[in-house]
Amino acid sequence: MQDEALPITAEMMLPDVLRRYPAARRVVDRYGLRGCGGPQGPQESVRWFARLHGVPLEQLLAELNAAARGEAIGAAPERSIADTIYRPYFLAGILTVLALGCTWGAVNLWMIGQGRRFGAVDYSWILAHGHAMVFGFVGLFILGFAFQAFPRFKHVSLEHPRMAIVALPLMLAGIALQTVGHLLAPRSPYLGMLAGLLQVAAVALSGWVLVRTFRTARKPEPYDAFVLSA
Repeated sequence: MQDEALPITAEMMLPDVLRRYPAARRVVDRYGLRGCGGPQGPQESVRWFARLHGVPLEQLLAELNAAARGEAIGAAPERSIADTIYRPYFLAGILTVLALGCTWGAVNLWMIGQGRRFGAVDYSWILAHGHAMVFGFVGLFILGFAFQAFPRFKHVSLEHPRMAIVALPLMLAGIALQTVGHLLAPRSPYLGMLAGLLQVAAVALSGWVLVRTFRTARKPEPYDAFVLSA
């Protein structure tokens, strides 16, 4: 039974809690807030936060109220680039879809319309456009979300966040070189091969970081096998 005399209740909104009791920040950060929703957190209740982050409500309320009373609690996770790692990935994905995706796709459609036949556009241009959309738009968003969300689901910090950032320029370089390689095909196959190696390296590095992160977690979930196989 929830004690109504406690300063923090299940129905209070997180921004209100963090404004009134700044010490509560280290509790919610430990359970995965870590920069989500801005400086004061998202507009959601303590109850919803507990449900979303897989924390028993009574346990969360006990820790929040202990922090509000000034009692010693566990240390907050250290701030790192992992707290906002999704931003460069999402930004790169948006720029890719606007440049090599929407713009190039529109050019291809314009050339098809001008030529009044689908063969008016070289097939390699279509491949370059599709490749950029899959790896640049979809791939970068998937990686950014994975680095940001999975550690929060598991209540751990992202392992080797700087290595996770390294995967971004590797992927972008691979996409750029692959685009040029498609345009030069079949005259210069080696550029496309180099681009493919860079992208394989980016994916392998990302997978290594995520697997290392999962191994540090002590919070088994039903979806773990699915995520690791994916």
